[in-house]
Amino acid sequence: MIVYIIGLLERDLEVYFNYAYPCFQQRNSLVIEISAKGCNDTLAMQYNRGIQKLLNDRSQNIELVVFLHPDAIILDDDFEQKILSAFAENPQVGLVGILGSTYLPENGAWWSAKSASLRGHIIQEYEDKPTNHMIKGSIGYYDDLICVDGLFMAIRASLLNQGLRFDETFPNYHFTDIDICFSVLKLEFKVAVIDTLMLHKSEGKRADDIEWHQNKEILFKKWKQNNSVCDSITLHDLKN
Repeated sequence: MIVYIIGLLERDLEVYFNYAYPCFQQRNSLVIEISAKGCNDTLAMQYNRGIQKLLNDRSQNIELVVFLHPDAIILDDDFEQKILSAFAENPQVGLVGILGSTYLPENGAWWSAKSASLRGHIIQEYEDKPTNHMIKGSIGYYDDLICVDGLFMAIRASLLNQGLRFDETFPNYHFTDIDICFSVLKLEFKVAVIDTLMLHKSEGKRADDIEWHQNKEILFKKWKQNNSVCDSITLHDLKN
C-alpha cells in the first residue's frame, strides 16, 4: 500500500485542489495533508509530522510513503504499479524519484550536472513561456543516483519505521530533498528513478535566492568530507 504525504502552505491550497488533489480522488489514494504552523514551520517539519501521524496508525500495511509537491499531477495510469514493482524487484533501493543526477555540482543545482549524469523527464509549465517536456539525460529505471528532485520522492516505509527523518535544521525547504537522499545512501540503500511522467505546475524559486544559497552551504558542510562548499559532491564524497 502507498500513502502520500503533502506539505501545504496557505498559498498552496488553490493549486493543490486544482492539481494533485483530483489525481488522489481519481485513484482513491490514502493522503495525509499537513498544513504549516506559522511562518517558521519548514517543509521538513511538516513531513516529519506526517510520518509520525502515519506511524501512530498501525492499522494499515504501508509499503511506501510518497512525498509529493501540491502542484504536481501524476499522468501515468499505471504509476502505482510501476513504483511498487521498482521497490519489490530491487530490495536495495530505499528512495525513488522521477528526476535526478548521479552527482551534485558545486553550485548545488543537480539539474546543471553533465547530461550523461542526468536521469528522468517531466512536463513543466511556465508563467512566461510554453509548456515544455523536459528530458534530463536518460529515461528509464536507474539506481545510480545521488539525489532526486523533491517534487516526488517515494521512500520505503521500513526506513521510516527505523527512524529515518527529514532534517529540521534546514530553514524553509531548499535542499531538504537532497539531504534525505544522502541520508538514504548513508543507510546503504540506493536512490533511483523510474520512467513515469508527471506535470509540474510551478517553476519554484531560482538558484539566486538567498535562502537557497544558505541551505546549500548547510548541506555541503554537513555531508562533504572536506567540508568544502566549492566542489561537487559524489557518492564517494559523503561523510561516513
